[in-house]
Amino acid sequence: MKRLFLVLAFLMCLTALSGTGFAAAETQPVYVVTSNTANVYESADITSAVLHTLSHKAEVEIEFESGEPKVYESGGYQFFKITTTSLQGYILRDLVVEKNTSLQEIPNFNAKTNDKCFVYEREGNTYTKTTVSLTKHQQIYLYEGYKSSLKYTAIAYVFENEVRYGYIKTDFVDPNGINPIIITCIVLIVAILGIMFTFVFIRGRKKKMS
Repeated sequence: MKRLFLVLAFLMCLTALSGTGFAAAETQPVYVVTSNTANVYESADITSAVLHTLSHKAEVEIEFESGEPKVYESGGYQFFKITTTSLQGYILRDLVVEKNTSLQEIPNFNAKTNDKCFVYEREGNTYTKTTVSLTKHQQIYLYEGYKSSLKYTAIAYVFENEVRYGYIKTDFVDPNGINPIIITCIVLIVAILGIMFTFVFIRGRKKKMS
């Protein structure tokens, strides 16, 4: 009878060990793209070459370190490194979330609208106006950066308590920091003052010569 109890106790200990120390390693979480499109860059820099463009809900695996996603920072942006064999590169951290995880808010707004404007959807090189409009001074996130030369700018915004993605005309974008219009005005003022001082200097020299 004692032997039976010893055998049962041994089997129970073996079962407990198999559920802890000998358990199979956990699989790495899968991440999904939350934006309409997301660029995969050659390095952790939005000015580097674009290797791939992923679409909404595309699934990728990313690099982990000490059980946490490894973050790369550059130029005020944070990136994850994609480890999926055919898609290796760097992607903006804010554009992917762990699968089955809901994105509730945009981590960092970096711009706002300067007037009421409509959101556009992009299909290839075609932009289509939607019925969604943003209010003046509404905060937005420029997840592909800001280039004043582009007609449309990719944005993330909050609409009806939900994070959405789309495009608005660049004319309606005011990046955080100095307003581009103010920069233009400063340049014009400096140019005008330069012309005025040059004119005054020339007149002063003429009077001395006479």
